[in-house]
This record gives sequence, C-alpha cells and structure tokens, in this order.
Amino acid sequence: MKRIKFSDYINVVKPSYVYLRLTPNNSIRNQSTHKIAKSIASLYRNITQNIRKEEAKVIKALGREFMFGTKYSVEMSAKVAYYVYIEKKKVEFYFVIPRNYLTLIKEKISDSWSNITAKVVADMPSFSESATKYSLAYSKEDALSLATDRRNDDLLRSKLNVVDVMEEGDKVGVFYNFMPTSQFSWRSTYEATIRKVKRGLPTDRNKVGVSYALKTAVGVISALLDDLADALNGGEGKRKGNDYNVLDGLLERLNGGKQISESTCKKATATVLNSQIVVMSESKDRLRQRNNARSLTQAFETITEDNRLAPKPLRKPFKFTDYSIAGAEVNKIGDE
Repeated sequence: MKRIKFSDYINVVKPSYVYLRLTPNNSIRNQSTHKIAKSIASLYRNITQNIRKEEAKVIKALGREFMFGTKYSVEMSAKVAYYVYIEKKKVEFYFVIPRNYLTLIKEKISDSWSNITAKVVADMPSFSESATKYSLAYSKEDALSLATDRRNDDLLRSKLNVVDVMEEGDKVGVFYNFMPTSQFSWRSTYEATIRKVKRGLPTDRNKVGVSYALKTAVGVISALLDDLADALNGGEGKRKGNDYNVLDGLLERLNGGKQISESTCKKATATVLNSQIVVMSESKDRLRQRNNARSLTQAFETITEDNRLAPKPLRKPFKFTDYSIAGAEVNKIGDE
C-alpha cells in the first residue's frame, strides 16, 4: 500500500526575498513615510487567500460537472524589513522585500523619498551569534502611541549619536521587522484601552506583579467612587474633598493621567502593522559592545510619549529573512 504524503496534495511555498540598499543623494524629508507603511500593510493575506488550486479533476454527478481540486499550494505569509547598519565611518540603509512585491515597495520608496538611489544587492552586513541583542517592546498596550511627528528626524539623529562612542571595528544595527496583519479587530482593541485610560485603570503591557495589582486596585476604587458620586449627585459624577484629590493624584502618578496625545488619537484610524524591533551590537571589547547596544536602545527615548519602547535582552539568533523573530515581542504600530 502506497504511503500518502502531505506534499502529494499540498505544496508549501515560502516567499523569496531580495535586499535593497538605499543611498541618500541629499537630505531626505520624512513626511511621506506612511505611504510605505500602508503599502507593506496591503501585503496581508488571510489563509484562504494564500491557498491556490494547482491541479483539478472533473467529476460528474447529478448530471453536472464539478471541478475537484487534487493538489493545492499554500503561500506562506510575507513580511518587509528595514535595516539601519552603522560603523564608525559608515552608515547604510536597507530594505528586505518579498521578490513578488519588489516593484510595489520600490515605487512607494521612490514616491516617499525622491532624493534616493535604491539598488538590489546580494547580501547585507550581518552579526555573529555572540553579538549583544535587545528587542524593543511597548511598555503599555498597543493603542497608546509613541511620538509620531514626521516633521522631525529626532530618532535618526539620536541613533547616529552612537557613532561618537564607537571605535574602529565596532558595528551596530537596528532591524525593524514588519509583518502585515488584519485590520479587523483593531478599532475595538483601541477603544478598550482608551476606556481604561478614561477610568484611570492601568494600561501596562505587563499584567503581573505588585505594581500592576496596585494600579488596578486604585483604579477600581476610584471608578467605584466616581459611580457612587454620580448616583448621589444626580448624574454630575463629581467627588469632593480629599478622596478626589488623593486618588486622582495617585492615579496620575501611577498611570500618567487620563489624557491622551494627538498621536494616540490618530492611531484610532491608522493602518496598523505588527512589528518587531531588534538592536544589535558587536565589538572586540565586550564591555563596549554592551555599552554601544544600550546607547542605541536609549535613542528610542526621544520618541517616548503615551507609550515607550523598553529594551529586553534577546538571546536567540535569527535570519534577516525569518518571518518572525523568535523571542522578540510584537508591537502593533500605526502607519504614522
């Protein structure tokens, strides 16, 4: 009896990637980068869209003919990555793009950054397994935004400041892994977080530990007092005296207040992407290697607003073409 193999009926197709090196010809304005983000998000395909019928057989039944698939192909999901590589006297920029979508992404890059040369290259500068790596993760829930003013280049300038502490032979890099995702449940997820903010409840991503429990307890007590005051004051919802001052002051210190920034407001209607950010550093001097990595992670403090990116050690190796980076947390970022 012949053994039936999975591959006899289903062919799994992995995306093929190309490396695109970007060379700025002049200063680049950063006000249209959201077009690139939206084009990356458009690569999303659900499972049914990724299945194609490769072979079929005609079956006659009830006086009619039916096409019955005998072999299918499943195309694995594709991602796009952006990579900044820095040495003491060299800075390079790259994209990792699925070959099938090279023309689309390349056109959006040219449309967003006019004074730039994009060239396909065979490979990109890499790091050894002994390199120091950190993944950057949101400290609060995905709905809360970082600062997203496209009129400035504070983050890039801050990242390039690491050159001042580097020595010859040192190298660092920042790898942004963008994975297209469904937009279906984003608005409800966003609104659930905003309700927490308005009620003074914690929005920390880490929902274990004493700190989170304390914030939750204070928030619940504050919400109960608000509801009680609302009932007693005929709908005015105002608490008076020390209870109001102490609890609201404590909530503000614990959670950062009940106001949200313009960046977070815009994120409600943004196109979102699942993303992973990894900082890498390598040097002959192990201490300088760690210090260079920490210096690069601190650069992201320049875009802290309602949310911030906190570094976490990453010990697992990864390839630039891996769809997802094992061990790195996923942040849902907006196109801004």
